[in-house]
Amino acid sequence: MLIGGNYLGPVKEVLGSAGKRFVLDVGCGSCSFALDMAKEFPEAQVIGCDVAPMQRALAPPNLRIDIVSAS
Repeated sequence: MLIGGNYLGPVKEVLGSAGKRFVLDVGCGSCSFALDMAKEFPEAQVIGCDVAPMQRALAPPNLRIDIVSAS
């Protein structure tokens, strides 16, 4: 919120260019960042990793949530 968005730098230019692009959110918690990025960049594959599941019904097709073991 302090920076006026979800990211700094040339993210829009990189993810908007041709070719397959990925966004990785490690420790995604509620997945709000991953969800926002998947909605803003539908051509990118967004992957969120956490130890707790989220409601997959809310996830767009380009968002994958992986649950990892805490041990």
